[in-house]
Amino acid sequence: MECNLTVTAKQLNMTQPAVSMALQRLRILYDDPLFVRKGRTMEPTYRARELKKEVDKALTIIKNTIPDTRTFDPLTSKVNFKLNVFNFAEQLLVPTFIEKLSTSAPEASLTISTDYAHSPEKRLRNREIDLHVGFHPIEHPDFHSSLLNSEKIFVVARKEHSRLKGKQSISFAEFESEKHAVYIPHENIDVFSKLLLKDSSIELTRRNIVYYGSSELGVMSLVASTDILTIVPESLVYLLCDHFDFICFEPPFECHDFETHLIWYAGNEFQPQHRWLREFILNETNLCQNGLKEKKDRFIQNV
Repeated sequence: MECNLTVTAKQLNMTQPAVSMALQRLRILYDDPLFVRKGRTMEPTYRARELKKEVDKALTIIKNTIPDTRTFDPLTSKVNFKLNVFNFAEQLLVPTFIEKLSTSAPEASLTISTDYAHSPEKRLRNREIDLHVGFHPIEHPDFHSSLLNSEKIFVVARKEHSRLKGKQSISFAEFESEKHAVYIPHENIDVFSKLLLKDSSIELTRRNIVYYGSSELGVMSLVASTDILTIVPESLVYLLCDHFDFICFEPPFECHDFETHLIWYAGNEFQPQHRWLREFILNETNLCQNGLKEKKDRFIQNV
């Protein structure tokens, strides 16, 4: 909050008398002095400080409606890109993103969050994040999305599982009889099972779930050291296959492919830097998936 009339006048491209008259009108309107002289500066009153909070909110809303007509040069821009992704996507994608950014946008930086407890709609609207990676699109005209990836899911156990070692498949009865760990990122949704079942009549609630985790990596670490099963996308298995010994089975029920979507606020649709970021993420994600093929081949050879 600027507290000097001369400086304020220069910032607003106004004369100092004009600023003084505007301040006088505001004092009458709010029935408060708003600023009081203290030495060579003006100190805001309590009422002025309270008004600033609301005025800042209003200015942010107005700012967010103004199109960004500036050109974007990725080689010189010092922009900070902000992405919200699920846990293992950070491990899978971010190293490649950082490496590629160092050449494609050497002055840019990347902020990653893995917050699925708060509304992505609100965070996107408020420009707290530029992009959100979700398990399904946001069904609202204010948000746009693009399919980022589609892959199979596996039932996963450790390689030395006492009852499943050496098996090529798992029956539904065997699946139900084992203990399970599930990934619950938010809203108590077991995303790798409830969202993917093709047959809604199949009831998975009878599973003996002994662990609910907010981190896919935590779930996989548990599975690697116990006889507990879990359901995860295949890319997570290949990502960790150099660190843990797993066996994988096709689920003993029909499943949709596991999809991830890149989601953004429609107000950013035509902003040059935002458009560049979306194209960058989509392109590099495809390259990451191609890079997993080598890990997949190695995993298959070792099973």
